[in-house]
Amino acid sequence: MTKPQDADLHIFVDRPKSFHMQGQYIFQRALQVLKPAGLDYHVLDYPDANLSASVSMVHVDLTVVPDQYFPGKANYRKNLNGDARSIHRLLYSKARISSVNEYEGPVIVKTVLNHRGLPELVYRRRHDVLFKLGYLLQGVFDKQAKTRYCPEYQVYDSARNVPDQVWQDRRLMVERFLPGVLTPPIAKCRYDFFLDVCLHTRVIYDDILADHGKVREIVHLTEVPQAVMNVRQQLGLDFGSIDYFEVDGQAIVVDANKTTTCTDDWLQQYPAVSKYIRNVGLRLVELIKQNR
Repeated sequence: MTKPQDADLHIFVDRPKSFHMQGQYIFQRALQVLKPAGLDYHVLDYPDANLSASVSMVHVDLTVVPDQYFPGKANYRKNLNGDARSIHRLLYSKARISSVNEYEGPVIVKTVLNHRGLPELVYRRRHDVLFKLGYLLQGVFDKQAKTRYCPEYQVYDSARNVPDQVWQDRRLMVERFLPGVLTPPIAKCRYDFFLDVCLHTRVIYDDILADHGKVREIVHLTEVPQAVMNVRQQLGLDFGSIDYFEVDGQAIVVDANKTTTCTDDWLQQYPAVSKYIRNVGLRLVELIKQNR
């Protein structure tokens, strides 16, 4: 890469060195087309008023992104995800319930933070010395410390079976389990996007929690439901992914992400995924050249 002031693209992350090692990020994979196009980028962990580029991208894997990672708009002609401050689930969840009497069917308990709050745990261990020391000491005596900070999702056949402490834990939320059944297969839709480039699919899983390694079938979709587009607009996302279920003819969003990943096995098995990533890169090249 070139020096920051010579780059066409600045990418703001919380861990620049780690970004290059996290090979599963879709945006990172898409960057491979920049060099053949004669373009370059630089990864930064804080804005510098003396530096500028054609385009900036905020790519911080936290549910709520601290202000320090957002560059000044005057330094860039285009700011990607520059308005994506938070993807907190309480901002968009339409499936959340607040009491045992609100819904009769199966439910799922999940964290209000994205990805079980694992990115926040890593962030605190890096930036909060006292927390890091306490966590390490705790981990010595409690091998389940990580699970308690970042609990796995749990599905129950009824809200009445959800433990009392869950309802009182502000880190957690209870949602209707939208597949409606506790046995596979289940169908879950996903909308991946970068500006006007998208990959829209309905995936049939042999797993009730949609394990990416237990895919039965993938169907490609066209028109994106307005309810899904509304969430994208609400969260200020130029790039990311939104997962949703189709329930009684309606799309109900269950997850939104702005630092989307893709595993190697999906790239190998599903050519449409590789095509999407390449199209993201080509669209990025086009955007940079338009804003030079």
